[in-house]
Amino acid sequence: RSALTLLGLLDLGPAAPWSEASAPLRGVTELMDWMASNYGKKYAPDTRETIRRFTLHQFAQMGLVLLNPDDPTRPTNSPKNVYRIEPGAFALLRRYGTDEWDGALATHLSSVAGNNRLATSWLKHRTGPASQPTGVDATSTFALAGPPVGRTRVPAGADAARRIP
Repeated sequence: RSALTLLGLLDLGPAAPWSEASAPLRGVTELMDWMASNYGKKYAPDTRETIRRFTLHQFAQMGLVLLNPDDPTRPTNSPKNVYRIEPGAFALLRRYGTDEWDGALATHLSSVAGNNRLATSWLKHRTGPASQPTGVDATSTFALAGPPVGRTRVPAGADAARRIP
């Protein structure tokens, strides 16, 4: 679901290269319609809230998407809510699969829109003390290491979703 949502926000069909990504404004229903027409994945109408709450909301917290960039004053419970890929993430993702990818990813993750925003989100949502298997308090080592690596590798999962039958 997350990978298809990302592809929908980039308007990337099964055969499109990442360099051809665009950044349309899309609501949840439009994303679901796009997933069905481009990847054959049909979601029941009652899954709109699941996609909004468990995918788009998480993407927004990480700084990957913007909520209502066309009208930031729109209420959060409005049926007219729309999402768009964040411009820095958009520029980065268009480089996926090119020789520029590694450098662009490193630059993005070291920027405020990248690593710092992910770290802030991760720390904010921790529910209790964490320790590493060695017994070292992970709270103090997180500031040095950054967020868990798996949380920053969005394109790998998105690329896998492009192969969904």
